Formats: sequence, C-alpha cells, structure tokens
Amino acid sequence: MARPLRIEYAGAYYHVMNRGNRRQAVFTAATDYALFLERLGQFGTQFDVTVLCYCGLSNHFHLYLRTAQANLSRFMQSFLTSFTITLNRRHRSSGHVFQGRFRAHLVENEAYGGEVSRYIHLNPVRTKALRRASVAVRRGALRIYPWSSYGACLGLSAAPPW
Repeated sequence: MARPLRIEYAGAYYHVMNRGNRRQAVFTAATDYALFLERLGQFGTQFDVTVLCYCGLSNHFHLYLRTAQANLSRFMQSFLTSFTITLNRRHRSSGHVFQGRFRAHLVENEAYGGEVSRYIHLNPVRTKALRRASVAVRRGALRIYPWSSYGACLGLSAAPPW
C-alpha cells in the first residue's frame, strides 16, 4: 500500500514529529541537542521555513513550522539527513537515527495552532517522574528545560539565533 501524499502549500503550518529508531535515545548529550538546533536553523533559513516552536526530548522531537513555499518534505529530508550524518560521525555509529518517516499534521487554524504550541511546550513535564508533581514543580521544570522554545517565548532565555 502506498504512503498517503503530504499536503504541502506555500504558507502552510505543520506540527512535525519524529521518534528515535526503536524508540531509543537520539539525544544523549547537550552537544546532540545543540547540533539539532543548529541544523534546524541552518536549513530553516535555506528553505525559508519559520520555526514557531520546538522541543527536543531524549528519544523524539516536536516542531511547529510555517513553510513559505510548498517544500516541507525537501526541508525535512535535508535537515534530518544532515543531522543524522553528523550525529553518526560524532558517535562513531551508522544507520538510521529516526524511526521511519517523520509525521506532519497540517495546522489549519489559529486555535489549533495554540493547542499545538501548548502540547509541544508542555512535553518535557509529561513524564512519569513529574506525573504527580505539583504545578509549581512542573512550572519550574519547564522554565529550566533548555531544549525547548518555552523559555524564549517567556523571555527567560535567549532565542536561537535564527
């Protein structure tokens, strides 16, 4: 059975995600996250893709993107290929880093966009370790989580240079 076609058009908004191969960790060090964000910015500029928010967790990532052109697939292919090649070289590894094809859901209205942003930014505190934690503890954990755009949205940390 053929894969469904991706809907791509200029000015489209997407919630994009992908998980580590066999649900294993993709990001094992701060340098892995930094590489991911560096390549995200580099290829975002190259393909005229705006990153509205992001969150990287140990075994997966979420992005909320706007494409100025109908080029989501080309952008993601270039970005993830570059990231994977460099990550594999750094860790003296080879093969797939991500599990299959990235998923992308079209965000068709502003209200849903708000939900996507909230979902992405709250992802770091949706863990077993924080499931029963108080709101204050969860809020504190979100504020210090370095691999999300949450802190930059609140003005607590510097936004990525892109």
